[in-house]
Amino acid sequence: MKNIFSPLKYSLIIVAFFVMISCNNADDEFYNSVFIEVPNLIQVETQSAYAVDDILWINTNQFSRFLNEAGQSPQALDVFLSTGAENFKFAYYLERQNGSEWEMYNLNGNLIFDLGGAVNLNGITGFPLLNSTDFYEYRNGIRLTQSGNYRLTFYGSFRGQGVDLISENAADRTYMIITTTVQGINGNTYSFSVN
Repeated sequence: MKNIFSPLKYSLIIVAFFVMISCNNADDEFYNSVFIEVPNLIQVETQSAYAVDDILWINTNQFSRFLNEAGQSPQALDVFLSTGAENFKFAYYLERQNGSEWEMYNLNGNLIFDLGGAVNLNGITGFPLLNSTDFYEYRNGIRLTQSGNYRLTFYGSFRGQGVDLISENAADRTYMIITTTVQGINGNTYSFSVN
């Protein structure tokens, strides 16, 4: 009789078993999640021209904890009461053109902190922090140390168009993803030159 459980088949059965037990149809990574859309919560402070050593600023100063979602009741949603999140996160990166290629811009020493927090890991993760006056604040910049062509790109939304602000909160609270747009630019990319 031929052994139907060859090592390869046995390995595939084990992998399938672990995939099945790791999936739970009762919940997923977005369990207890809320998705809302609110435009213009992020802003690029654009300039008509840039010179070497200018700073490109990105902010969320218009991000109130009380949000009015389009098409919903006129009463504002209290983001902090819903999530307990003292901060949200969003991601973006800057590239500089080198010949016909685009290269990640070296942020070492060129990231300027003003409000909120930021981490530089293959791009920037920005953390708007809740202040004492009910706004999630973020304003950080990138010093432009070389002339050339640049493009600033925001990571896209899970839902397609826009950019996501994602709550950072305890697992037992409502997880919120706010899909927004970026003021000052068209779409998710801002192209500009530094002279």
